[in-house]
Amino acid sequence: MTSTTLKPRKVDQPFMQRWLRSSLELVLRSPGRFGLLIALLDSLDCFAVNLASDHHIEKMWVDTLGAFALPFVLILVAAVARGADEKSQTWVALVQVLRKTAWMGALGVGTIVTVLSWSIYSIIYGLGAALLLGKPGLYLQDQGQFLASVEAGILLSSIVVGPCYFPLLVLEPTMSPLHARDLSMRANEINDGFLVIALILMLNLSAIALAAAVPAHGLTMAMCLVLMGVLNYVAYRDIFEGRSGNRLRVTEQIHAVGGSFSNSSNQNCVDSRERRLPEEEF
Repeated sequence: MTSTTLKPRKVDQPFMQRWLRSSLELVLRSPGRFGLLIALLDSLDCFAVNLASDHHIEKMWVDTLGAFALPFVLILVAAVARGADEKSQTWVALVQVLRKTAWMGALGVGTIVTVLSWSIYSIIYGLGAALLLGKPGLYLQDQGQFLASVEAGILLSSIVVGPCYFPLLVLEPTMSPLHARDLSMRANEINDGFLVIALILMLNLSAIALAAAVPAHGLTMAMCLVLMGVLNYVAYRDIFEGRSGNRLRVTEQIHAVGGSFSNSSNQNCVDSRERRLPEEEF
């Protein structure tokens, strides 16, 4: 539900470890949902590699397509993360992904990130790097490379709109993209945007290193991309909903209530025994 008074809050420190831990816990508690999403991304990567096998494609063009596709991946991950966190919201969140506002917001960010990527690429090679590095070789010859190009735009998108932007597009259905960006950037400012960007950069570099060490036919990069999308959701939840931890599942709630009841019963037994002790001594 959208609130007209939705405001970002300053979260408790240290939040970097808490967000990362909550993201991992959320993925591990719903292996079916996220496994299906990872398989979907890996299939998309496979399709792109097979499509490019008979063509000569440079990395710049793949990075451009990846930057354009990234926002659509992140709004889908945000919806799946909401369903994993609150099972009753599964279909509600997925339906929100299909809204025109969400697509327009994703399209706008994809365009901005694409232009920035092109600008950075042009500056690098315009300053003579092309003479030193030679002509860019062919790309998209191995599995995982397309998803690597998608993931490469995460840092730029976080700088441009903030990590909470994509969950806001999906989970606040009446909010405009401009309002979502404004709230997301304010959330960054309140919570030390440098630390937030540093966390995303650290995860970005870790994903690249892990994918290089364990390619796994693109699955490693797909898992890292999903984890970073879940991190966006966890950050949104903590900043805008004031909830730093994942919701307990039904079985966990039963165990928690059972444990509380057991502790209460034990305490009552102790109190009863203490009341009888003076009489027994007498």
